[in-house]
Amino acid sequence: MNTILHQICEKFIGEVTGFFSQDKVLALEEIETTLKKETNTFILEMVKAYLEQLDQAIISDKAERATRRAVWRGAVLC
Repeated sequence: MNTILHQICEKFIGEVTGFFSQDKVLALEEIETTLKKETNTFILEMVKAYLEQLDQAIISDKAERATRRAVWRGAVLC
């Protein structure tokens, strides 16, 4: 999961530094609107990646608990 989050951070940093490395003078309004858009996209991607990983962990845990329950039930029956 850390790799995915790290990649999202690197992408965001690249977009912001690319925006500021333009050869033109940027107006404050342009900086504000562009950075707001980039920041909102970054936050959305981070939350989405986190929730996807959380979903996978829940599914994995549910499968593991079902396996343990089957083993435990088998032990009781013996």
